[in-house]
Amino acid sequence: MEDDLKKISDGALRDENGHLCLEGVPLEKVAKDYGTPCYLYSHQVLTNRINSLQAAFAPLSPLICYSVKANSNLTILKLMKHYGLGLDVVSEGELRRAIKVGFPSMKIVFAGVGKTTQEIDLAVKHQIFCLTVENEEELAQVEERAIKNRSCLRCLLRLNLDIDIDTHHYVKTAKKESKFGLDLTTAARLLTRRKKWLGARIVGIHFHLGSQIKETIGYELALKKAKAFCQENNFTPEILDIGGGFGIHYAPQDQVCPITTFASVIKEALARWAKVKLVLEPGRYLVGNSGFLLTEVLYIKQRPDGKTFVIVDAAMNDLVRPSFYNSYHHILPVRKTLGGTFVADVVGPICETGDYLARERRLPGSLKRGDLLVIAGAGAYGFSMASNYNSRRRPCEILVQDKNTSLIRKRESFSDLWRLEEL
Repeated sequence: MEDDLKKISDGALRDENGHLCLEGVPLEKVAKDYGTPCYLYSHQVLTNRINSLQAAFAPLSPLICYSVKANSNLTILKLMKHYGLGLDVVSEGELRRAIKVGFPSMKIVFAGVGKTTQEIDLAVKHQIFCLTVENEEELAQVEERAIKNRSCLRCLLRLNLDIDIDTHHYVKTAKKESKFGLDLTTAARLLTRRKKWLGARIVGIHFHLGSQIKETIGYELALKKAKAFCQENNFTPEILDIGGGFGIHYAPQDQVCPITTFASVIKEALARWAKVKLVLEPGRYLVGNSGFLLTEVLYIKQRPDGKTFVIVDAAMNDLVRPSFYNSYHHILPVRKTLGGTFVADVVGPICETGDYLARERRLPGSLKRGDLLVIAGAGAYGFSMASNYNSRRRPCEILVQDKNTSLIRKRESFSDLWRLEEL
């Protein structure tokens, strides 16, 4: 039990006398104080992950830009800033969050396949570290807007290296059939014209393989292929952005390479490159195992054929990953129970057959209405992908630190649901 908890929470979630506690805070107390469903984040896990990532890659002196899309809460961003990280943004809203928190412009990178004119103008205005270019028309747009604003902007060409990795097909971003990046022929042609661009200064390349990557082979292949591309086109990049995607333990039995192994492989590959500024864009690795979704059992529904549903007050609008990606999240009872177990689907109240948080999951036989369950691995792409579907209010967010809790986002009120609407 303790080994399982350590793998899915870096040891921040513990069983204390039969009651689960996060950094010493009983989850039953959190439910009583803040209600359910609610998101909790462990400060201990967040800082441990930041420190481990920085230590692993220290020999390469990279610019580590936390991927805002994973979890965009301002308090989380402020913590990243405190520890010296930069930000990877993909929209004007994320860029404005970065500005609000006070991130230095030279620690912000902007990616994304569909940047608007307004977004490009904002990037130029704030002179961010660099902008990733995904297509030829976009490069022309950056050139036009930079010149109009009497400025220039460092740009990276995002390469589609057509590399497959072992992850869900929705988060594979380096296959040729995906919408991301430039094919190598187009990228090579743009490089031949790079000296003609005055506002869009092409200074490097970018690739991103995907998300929840558990082994290193993809990075080895990508770095080899990217290096060959640069050599063939007589291009010495000043900046090399290799994205993020480092995997985490969603289940205790998951086999995931340690971050030190990823760093070692990348360091060895880069030893054969000319001096280049490395940029990393981790998101899930930093916040995924720090987050938990706390939920209460509403009903236990048993069918005559033996199928059982545990209906809880959290739903796919709160955590969409199981429905969207068929993702596994470890689920535990907050209070330890004795006796047997039963197998059930853990589902929410949403009017969709796909509204489930777990399927065929073994749970304590004594589980009943009013009991609490905690869903682990919910720190990344949890709240940031939440919605108001079925006119449900999005949950509150709580930061837990040294046996203390802080409300970092209020639970939405019902009036928030129609606040922007006109009757």
